[in-house]
Amino acid sequence: MTTCSEHLQKSNELYQQMLHMLKTLRESPETATAQQIEVRYQRFSVLQENIEANDRLLNTTLLELDHRDEHIEQLLHERHALIEELINLNKTVTVQAQAVKSLIGDEIRKATNGHTAIKGYRTPEQQRNSGSFRNAM
Repeated sequence: MTTCSEHLQKSNELYQQMLHMLKTLRESPETATAQQIEVRYQRFSVLQENIEANDRLLNTTLLELDHRDEHIEQLLHERHALIEELINLNKTVTVQAQAVKSLIGDEIRKATNGHTAIKGYRTPEQQRNSGSFRNAM
């Protein structure tokens, strides 16, 4: 049977892994390829599922615990500090992601506007041919 202390140690390890992942995401959002982003997202999702499963077990063992010794209190304090750091880092990463999303949206709007402007140079006959330039020459 896994003890409360073991669940707490596992929880802290998982939160440290998540913290490391978020730091990686924060440091390289512009340089990552689409494939790298997808792999990171999948790893992050798996890690999140592992954390949720472990925390469910941890909560059960904490409720069944008669008393908390000093070691348990220390692990809980470490866990709390990790979660606080994750929350703050998550806010930073979220702001960065929103900024990148805005930039991409702006680039898409500019490209769409450019495409619309180019359409204005077509002759009526070219426009009737579904945008093809068959009769251009």
